[in-house]
Amino acid sequence: MEEHVHVPPRPARELAAARRHHDRTGRCVFCDVVAAEAGGVREVVAGEHVVAGVPPWARFPYEIDVWTREHVPSLPELPADARADLARVLARVLAGYDAFFGVATSYLMGIHAAPTDGTDRDVAHLHLEICPPHRGAGRLKHLAGSETFGGAFLADAAPEVAAARLREACAGVEVPA
Repeated sequence: MEEHVHVPPRPARELAAARRHHDRTGRCVFCDVVAAEAGGVREVVAGEHVVAGVPPWARFPYEIDVWTREHVPSLPELPADARADLARVLARVLAGYDAFFGVATSYLMGIHAAPTDGTDRDVAHLHLEICPPHRGAGRLKHLAGSETFGGAFLADAAPEVAAARLREACAGVEVPA
């Protein structure tokens, strides 16, 4: 029996765009993003195997994406040392959010990976997307009509500014090794 896998619309668009990039260049778009962003102004926390940063396409003011440095299609395929690094970077990012916003921060987190039917492994690049519902300390982000109905998100801070603020907050927190 053939497995039927439903990929929700947003990840499906992401995979389709990644496929177009791969067909044009022969490269994984997220490998290219990591190469361009790692060590740059939008980087927030750097690990040996993963890097966290505010993506240039952030939909929320303080959104952070965590990308694997190497092309890994899914979480089960991430080597043990890289999983430990992911846990350390994620702990620092989440503690940094709490420090920056001044409260125990709620957030939405999605994990982007290859579909479970084995397709798109060459273009699917494991990454996490973290979206806190805040626009600043004590201020929630409320979606406007353009965001809710049109899908055109408005961010309260440029990705570079948000990254600098979050980088400072994350640098000031201690997390267990």
